[in-house]
Formats: sequence, C-alpha cells, structure tokens
Amino acid sequence: MEIKTKIDDTIFADYSTVVFDLDGTLLDVFSPQGDSIGCYETNPPYTLKNMNVVTDVDGNIVKLDDGVRDLFKWLDKNDVNIGIVSSGEKKDTTPEAQPGVILLKKFDLKKYVNYEIVLKRDINKADYVKPLGKTLFIDNKDENLDDVDKKGQVDVLNRGSFENWADLMQHKSSALNLIFLKLGSFEEPDPVNSAIHFYKDTLDYSKLRLKQNCSEYLTDKEKRKLFSLRRDLPRNMLTLSNTLQHKWRSVDLKAVSSLVWNEDNWPECFRYIDNAIDYVGL
Repeated sequence: MEIKTKIDDTIFADYSTVVFDLDGTLLDVFSPQGDSIGCYETNPPYTLKNMNVVTDVDGNIVKLDDGVRDLFKWLDKNDVNIGIVSSGEKKDTTPEAQPGVILLKKFDLKKYVNYEIVLKRDINKADYVKPLGKTLFIDNKDENLDDVDKKGQVDVLNRGSFENWADLMQHKSSALNLIFLKLGSFEEPDPVNSAIHFYKDTLDYSKLRLKQNCSEYLTDKEKRKLFSLRRDLPRNMLTLSNTLQHKWRSVDLKAVSSLVWNEDNWPECFRYIDNAIDYVGL
C-alpha cells in the first residue's frame, strides 16, 4: 500500500527514532492449540504461509500485525530510525539465531531496523530504550511504558490505544482524535456500538473456548475465528474500558488495562466491563 500522507503532517513529525516491542505489538504468536505464546517459544525452520503469517517446525503460528510492513517502509523512507526492544529472548541462543531476529528477516523487516535490536528476558526496558534524537517507544504493556516514561527521555505509546497501524499514518489532527500520546487512550465514538461488539466477541470466544476445552472438533473457520479473537479481544476490551472511563468519570476500570494481556484474566475482565456497562445504563 502506498502511503501518501507526508510525515510532517503526522504524529511522527518530530521523531528521529521509533522503538518497538515485538510480542503483542508487532506480532502475535499462537500454539497449534490456539494458546498465546511468545516468539522465543518458537523454533526454526519457519515457513512463510503468506506475507503476514509464518509457521514454525512445531506448528506454532506467527501473525504479523496488519500494516506493520507498510509502516516500517514509510518510516525508513522518511529517514526515521527503527529499533526493537523485547523480552522475547530464547536462552542459550546467539543473537542472530534468536527467533525474534529470524522472524524479522522472514517477514522482510530486519532490513529496516537500523538502530538496536535488544532481545533479553526479565529486563527493565527503561534501561534499554535509549533516546536517539526525539524518540518514541511503542509497547503493549503498561508496566513497560510506565518504566520508560518515568525516565522522561522518551515518549511512549500503548499499542492498545489504537486499532490499526494505519491510524498512526493519518493526518495528525485525525490521528490525535483517536489516540493521546503518553499512555493515551483510544476513544470509541459510539460506546453503545462498542459495547455490542464486546458482547458479541466475548460470546463467540466463550463458545469456541468451551468447545475446545471439551475436546470437540473445531472447523478451520472456527479455528481462524478463535485465533482472531485471541489477537483482537485485548485491544477491544481496552478500547471499551477507556471509552467508558472517558465518558463516565465515576467508572473505575483501571485494573482492566493490565489484566487484558493475559487470557487467564479475561473472565475477570468480562465481569468488570459488564458491571460498568450496567452501571452507566448502556
């Protein structure tokens, strides 16, 4: 896709460097059973199924988020440095043999990464996200963003605060209607419509998860649906919770923002959001 927006008209106008997390930010990884895992748990050789989907030797599925390749090309074309800082490290593996590095190559993205690639387990990312000119860090977890933000040298953006990477390449005035930098929130214009989508998605997810847990056969279509829900539900829940908090100040859904990234917490998230919807009378 050709991006016609000039970088000077976007939120990237003032940035010399953008640093990205991997898992849950640029890509999502699932086991053959549909469980969310880290890229460091995958093993080469990798097979490219299409431009945005790779499988490993064990049948794990790696999905590159839609729009990432276009964004990398566009940033590179506009002389913005690109870096990676991730905790997705496979132990006892050389840097070039790390699954994260191989996957970047497989998706034809590594050639755009001209800053650092840091893959280390159990790190404080604030120690590794170093400014190079005015720098932006994008991650999907609040705790990482908080740590980086506290240093005050790098701006931060939560991957859950926008729906699509294309949103960031819109004209600045349009993009800022969708997100707010510094741990911004995505605001759904129509909370009723957002709530309807939430109920539909949670019902579909619960049905498919129950079917899977009962060892019932899932069709290929159902498997794809479950894969999609596992990828998108965290962001959709975050979108709705941010919308409710923004429009009804008395609603407290702060806990949801840290819970949505672990599937084991989703029943609790469903209850929190459902109670909030009842409370505001949607």
